[in-house]
Amino acid sequence: MFKSRRDYDIREYEETVRIFRDESLGLGDKDIHNLELILYSIRPYSRWWRRGCISSLRKAIKALKKEKENNDEI
Repeated sequence: MFKSRRDYDIREYEETVRIFRDESLGLGDKDIHNLELILYSIRPYSRWWRRGCISSLRKAIKALKKEKENNDEI
């Protein structure tokens, strides 16, 4: 389904608010938050979109979350 620019703007805004709220409450990891901010700022059909950076960022976020879980278990 095609989304309008407004839909992407709204999603980016909502996710940015969520990330900064989590950081202010001390939830989550700052590195993960930074990667998520980059992820949500990438626009469809931009250079980064076409290059496949979305999937690379998702893999990096997943790996960091897994590493954090493993470190928390120790």
